Amino acid sequence: MKLLMENFKKYLTEAVDGATWKGYLGWQVPTDKVNLDGVEQKYIDNRITRDGGDSFHITIITPPEVRAIIKDLKEKEGLSGGQAKKAAKQKLMADAANLSSTYKIGDTKSAEGPGDGAVGIKGADSIAFFKAMDWNEAQELRRTYGLEPKDFHITLGIGDNGDVHGVDKK
Repeated sequence: MKLLMENFKKYLTEAVDGATWKGYLGWQVPTDKVNLDGVEQKYIDNRITRDGGDSFHITIITPPEVRAIIKDLKEKEGLSGGQAKKAAKQKLMADAANLSSTYKIGDTKSAEGPGDGAVGIKGADSIAFFKAMDWNEAQELRRTYGLEPKDFHITLGIGDNGDVHGVDKK
């Protein structure tokens, strides 16, 4: 697990006007916009360990969704895997660069469930603290790629067994 996290931290991050790429399409959120009141420091520290630094992001298009976009490009455009990856990344980053930061950040919430193992043990009970968000522009971007609406959120802290996925984060 340690080697996996070290490799994750080495992932190339590219930013354009807030948009970020780490094998998924994200949006960097300035730390001064995120209030951590009510989240214990140990949960914040777990998030920092997972993310490799004290920064915040919103996942706009997940890694599995990016892989589906790449596969679609390969089939429709007749591109090789590498060409499709490059084309998808360029298009997604260009589209995201046109987004504005006009999102609404909600109150701090939490969700419990099996942890993803980013820290601790995968599948063991964990908790995630987050702020739900409304961002119509980013939902529209997802629709242009044929994707369903997403529960946008900013993860503030995670439990000892990692983040909790597959639960409502509205």
